Amino acid sequence: MSSSDAAVNGETVEFTYENGTLTWTNPQGTSKGVSSVEDKGAILESDVLAIIPPSSTPPTDTVYTILTADSPENTALPVPDVELHKTELRGAPEAFISKHLLSGPTPHLSLPAEDIHVVISSKSGTGKAAAFFEDVLKPVLKVLGLGEDGYQVVRTTSHETITELAKNKLREKAAKGVRQTVILLSGDGGVVELLNGLVGANTSSTYIRPAIAIFPFGTGNALFHSTNRQPPTTPSPTPLSRAIASLSSQTSRPLPHFRASFSSASLLTNEGRTATPLTNNELHGCIVASYGFHSTLVADSDTAELRKHGDKRFGIVAEELLGAPHRYMAKLTLTGVNGEEKVVDRETHAYILCTLVSNLEKTFTISPHTTPLDEVMRVVHFDSGSGEEIMGVMKDAYSGGEHVNRDDGLVGYEEVEGLRIDFGEAAVEGNEGKWLRVCVDGLIVQVESGGWMRVEKMAQGGMAKLLMIMKTFLASKAVGIIMVYYQFSYMFRPNRELSQSELNSKPSSGSELGSRSELRLEIEPKLNSELSR
Repeated sequence: MSSSDAAVNGETVEFTYENGTLTWTNPQGTSKGVSSVEDKGAILESDVLAIIPPSSTPPTDTVYTILTADSPENTALPVPDVELHKTELRGAPEAFISKHLLSGPTPHLSLPAEDIHVVISSKSGTGKAAAFFEDVLKPVLKVLGLGEDGYQVVRTTSHETITELAKNKLREKAAKGVRQTVILLSGDGGVVELLNGLVGANTSSTYIRPAIAIFPFGTGNALFHSTNRQPPTTPSPTPLSRAIASLSSQTSRPLPHFRASFSSASLLTNEGRTATPLTNNELHGCIVASYGFHSTLVADSDTAELRKHGDKRFGIVAEELLGAPHRYMAKLTLTGVNGEEKVVDRETHAYILCTLVSNLEKTFTISPHTTPLDEVMRVVHFDSGSGEEIMGVMKDAYSGGEHVNRDDGLVGYEEVEGLRIDFGEAAVEGNEGKWLRVCVDGLIVQVESGGWMRVEKMAQGGMAKLLMIMKTFLASKAVGIIMVYYQFSYMFRPNRELSQSELNSKPSSGSELGSRSELRLEIEPKLNSELSR
């Protein structure tokens, strides 16, 4: 489409709109528009935050887009920085404009200022949350109809700031049926701190779960990446772009969680120098509870100096730990979905991790069968004294979760309702309890020699809910289901090529092909059902 009245930022152009992209050419020279290259420019629909209708003459639409900061160093980051861009359009195709016109704040942002909280975790990850709020999120909220007086800003000053917010403000209002929104600029630790502040609320029929919009400013950002899984071959918006898009979403899902209880335990903070006894000797989490290589890795890498390296800090510490891997003395008891308990037949362990999510990092898939917020707890466990073997398992997890498909029987992977670890490590003087630390959603807990930890999945429903992009949520669910389907199909794959007549014939009972075909009949409807929800 072209028009003599068409313009971008005041410069005459000719528009074309197709395949989800608005493009323009500027016969007079270089365009100042978004993504412009010489005398051309383009806006991808996937980058559009909102379009503000004209309030001037001649009528000009204002398009706000979220773009990744254009540098090789930035685009290589797991969570690249983004920028808010503004472009003035006149005479653009109506089909493009009408699709993105801002009609008003979504229900989660249409609340009194006292019930919308922007939480800025000052020390999460590489410490970028505060700058992002000032440079990007504050202007974005203004575009979406929230000025600076439309919400409360909470800046963390300690590991208790978020818990106190939830305990002193969110919990009471939620119990009274007041809708609330928390925009959380934090890592996974911020989520667990919020969750533990909500625990204890009166969850009667009037209870309304606070809605949480997660902005991934931690190191691993397990919960965010697990609920925003995309097929690796599918181009998708960057993590912060997806987080911003969730603010306009009307879709939310309950956040499943578990309770980790201890015989006696203390929360370690200040790089392990401060130990605070846990209230009631318990913590609630929604991501992971671990003991062994994972918990020691998280604990030893949790320093201000190492945090400067982002997720590379894990590799730095892992190299040291795997030089002479420790084998952790413990008794592991698993509670299956049928309620039966099973003691794992080994006295030492390299790795024990139970989780409600699929990914601990964007590309580290620890539980490939898990789909977003499916309320299923799974455990991964194995023992090894070989640093090379342990690293091999970790590399397989970085390859789409292939560690659960190993044919050597090393890795245990199963669905559980809970587990118990009885710690057999001695409190050796001088090692500061190095082998007696567990990880709960990124928080480090010191346990006692001879003590125990029990992890139990909590009842359905949860204390909070996550804002989700519906299309992303369904795609994430589909990724998980497809991976399960692929893995089971691989297990039942015939060891020879099948003829077309064999493929078309009804398989005999008990045959390899029969098992695979029956599985396809069971899983494909589930996939179709999830995609149509």
